[in-house]
Formats: sequence, C-alpha cells, structure tokens
Amino acid sequence: MKVIVGEVVSRAQKGERAAQRELYDQYADAIFGYVLNLVGSREEAVELAQEIWLRAFRRLHTLRDPQAFHAWLFQIAANVVRDRLKRAKPPTMVSLNQPSGDDEDEERVPEVADASGDPSKAAAQNELQQRIQEALKRLPPERREVVILHHLEGFDVREIADQLGIAVGTVKSRLGRGRARMRELLADLIEAA
Repeated sequence: MKVIVGEVVSRAQKGERAAQRELYDQYADAIFGYVLNLVGSREEAVELAQEIWLRAFRRLHTLRDPQAFHAWLFQIAANVVRDRLKRAKPPTMVSLNQPSGDDEDEERVPEVADASGDPSKAAAQNELQQRIQEALKRLPPERREVVILHHLEGFDVREIADQLGIAVGTVKSRLGRGRARMRELLADLIEAA
C-alpha cells in the first residue's frame, strides 16, 4: 500500500487532479475522525478538515518523501487543531453522570454501526462510544491529542513525537497520564467488564 500511496503522492505533486482526489478519498474519513475526536464538534471538525486539506494541497510540493504522506498529513492536522485550540475558549466541563440536555452535544458523538441488528447491543455500543468521547473531552488537549493519535489512529510513540515535534519521553508521559485519567473517568465501565 505504501508504494501505491507514494506513487499517487508523486502524481499529485505534479498537479494531477485525479491523484489529489484519490488522496483525499483515501484519507478524508481518517482526518475527519481524528479532528472530531480532538474538538468534539462536527461543525468545527468539518471546518478544520477543510483547512487541513487546503494546507496539505498547497504545501504538497514541500513533501520530500512521498512515502511519508500519512504522517505528514496528520502532522498538518495536529498543527491546525492545536492552533485552533490555542485560540478557543477553555472547554466547558461536562458531567458524565447526567445527560446535558443539549441537542447540539448529541450531534458531536459519532454513531457506531452495529451489524448484529440487536437494538440493545446497538444502544449499549452507542452509550459506550458516547462515554469514551466525553472522557476524551475532559483530557487536557495535549494529552487528548497523544491518546487519539496512539489508540485511535494507530501511530507509535516515535511517529507521534516526530509529528508533534516533541521528545519521545514527553509523548510517553502524556500518553501515560492520559490513559490514567481515562481509566479514572471510565472506572465504572472498566469494573463492569
């Protein structure tokens, strides 16, 4: 797959629109999911994803190793989101015990498809996904970013360090503290399992 991506990136760097579209089609969902997990708002995630793609295609000529497109794209995404979070107001604390009653918050949680057709399983899976999303929102942005990159996007510690321009030890520290806080926030779910 890396060879194919490298070839597509090389064609896109030469201005081939079909290759750019192919890259977008291949990575759009991953970028959107990553951003949504970081910011929690669909509307804001759509806006940021557009900014990420614009920036990526404007700077595509600067990418020296086409094989590194995946990590390079996520580094752009991390920088765009980090810039937005710096300008944003502090996040509002959300109770995990009481529903917010805010319809807008309900839209922020991605729905999880359940192929089993069992409504009770689908409801339980949706509740679990919502609890995880709420717990992620309560992490400080720098820890949330590392937890999402590692656990949801599958990057290893070294890749995260390279993408974020921080030391491997810093990534490990943020990841460990993020995991510990997630365990605290989701303790009742962990004990029930």
